[in-house]
Amino acid sequence: MTLTAPTPPAVPVAEAHLDGGAVHRGRSGGLGAGRGHRASASLAVEASGGRTRVTTLRNDPPFTFRPTPDGPHPGGVVWVGTAAGPVGGDDLRLRVDVGPGAELRLTSVAASLVLPGPRGDTSATVVTVTVGDGGRLWWCPEPAIIAAEADHRADTVVRVGDGVELVWVEEVVLGRHGETAGRLRSRLRIEGRAGAPLLCSGLDTGRPGWDGPAGLAGSRAVAQVVLLGTPAERVLGAGAPPATEGCRVALSALTGGGAVAAVAGPSTLAVRRAVAGIVDLAAG
Repeated sequence: MTLTAPTPPAVPVAEAHLDGGAVHRGRSGGLGAGRGHRASASLAVEASGGRTRVTTLRNDPPFTFRPTPDGPHPGGVVWVGTAAGPVGGDDLRLRVDVGPGAELRLTSVAASLVLPGPRGDTSATVVTVTVGDGGRLWWCPEPAIIAAEADHRADTVVRVGDGVELVWVEEVVLGRHGETAGRLRSRLRIEGRAGAPLLCSGLDTGRPGWDGPAGLAGSRAVAQVVLLGTPAERVLGAGAPPATEGCRVALSALTGGGAVAAVAGPSTLAVRRAVAGIVDLAAG
């Protein structure tokens, strides 16, 4: 499929946008307003005439998206970070809809750095994704880095229809160089028809023992790769790639169909190489 972008609509007054490199704020508040920044962005694609069209593109920093119709993959959209964050006190929300038969490959240009706020408030990111029947979604952003003293909650729900192909990658770096990570409470739930749970996973770096021998055992980076449809069949058929560079890799089949791979390792580079091997298998 080839992705085409719509004619840019008028920008709502509540939407932050870019003009000549400067960030402008709408009436709903802006960066640093109140106890934190509030952002709400949305992206939707639909299949039309053998192509995938971007039908909704509402940017709100730090969520700014750029379609890449001439990029290496059809259906490509790049997330360009246009503001720092999440920072303590921020409330960031993103909705993504992939219509039936449409394709979206989402990547980002840089890692996101989760930072503490001046008052010690919790930051939150809420992501809601739907993929219609026969849709294809490759979600492969750069890692999230959890800085020292940060307190962040990340909740993601992905709802999928029948015949969906999904490659969902989440990578987390536990602290910058030489520092201990702050607290991260993340939850990923993937649902099939009628809300049937396919996967519910989470990580809480504030729980006792989370970094002990029965937990992450001192790992500096972690990742999970969720696969549905043909990508899962390819990876399950090949088996998990061997552990390299000190990484631990576990591959499991999901009861409702699909697979999930968990990776933990001593460095960001080692984990990223392991994840790349899994994604390459998924791509065939």
